Amino acid sequence: MLKWITILEAIVIVVLGFICLNYYNAIISINNQLSDAQGSILSYQSQIRTLNSDKFVLENKEKTLENTVAELTKKLDDTLPYKSEAGQIKLTNQSNTHNPTWVELKIFLANDATDKIPYVDGSFTCGDFAQKLHDNAEKVGIRGGVVAIHFEKEGQLVERTIDFVFHKVTLYEMVYPHAINCFYTTDKGLIYIDDTGTTNTECKYDAVGYIEVGKDYGMVDCDVVTSFTYSFYENIKQQWQQYNKDMDVYNSEVSKYNAYVNGKVFYIDTLEWNNMKAWRNKLDIESLRLDNVSKALPECFAESVGIVKSITKLR
Repeated sequence: MLKWITILEAIVIVVLGFICLNYYNAIISINNQLSDAQGSILSYQSQIRTLNSDKFVLENKEKTLENTVAELTKKLDDTLPYKSEAGQIKLTNQSNTHNPTWVELKIFLANDATDKIPYVDGSFTCGDFAQKLHDNAEKVGIRGGVVAIHFEKEGQLVERTIDFVFHKVTLYEMVYPHAINCFYTTDKGLIYIDDTGTTNTECKYDAVGYIEVGKDYGMVDCDVVTSFTYSFYENIKQQWQQYNKDMDVYNSEVSKYNAYVNGKVFYIDTLEWNNMKAWRNKLDIESLRLDNVSKALPECFAESVGIVKSITKLR
């Protein structure tokens, strides 16, 4: 009986030995994994310290760049192309000024001669016009400001047209930032005024500016302005486009009519006579309609110089 117990114990010991060996191997494996994990943690901690150091350096560079951009932007806003003479816009503010009504501002613009000054590239440009109009307004007690408009295609040459009732003018211009005036009226709110003249004296340049970022910069003659919403400018633009289409059709029809009657003799009360008279009456009616449409439009309509990217108050 004692012999069998000894064999059983031996078997138990062997089994326990195998179990202990497995546990030992498992512990060794876990220790190795822990050692690897600790090594990885140390490596990650080192990488984090490096990244934090890089982040600190980059943040300092970002601040430096932001300061540089701010300085360059200020220099850009204060110099060409806004102002030709002396390189900077220098506004003269008066102490005893007030915010005008729209009618008061409109009367001032009608009496002010800033828009009559010729535009001279490199000598008297938009910044000069904006500065002069501002200073003239302040002298008569009207508070005003100047803003700079930046466009998406600055530095590029663009083609645009100025539409008149009976003809068009095509311009090729380099796109630059543009300076205009702003006034806060007591009854209509903020109004932009573009008084920049041109070498073309056919247009009136006391104009209301219509600005929405991401859309064309618009101008409409003060004399026909009845609203200061951007949709009003879009409506005027559509009316001009439709007027131009109708004029093209009318002119084409007049040419056909002239070619038809040229050199012909028409006898009264004949079919040819009646057709010619009906055609002529139709052209006369359309001419009268187009004339009435043109009277409700500005004397001229300048195609936008470009899409507005941003607007900044200079002073």
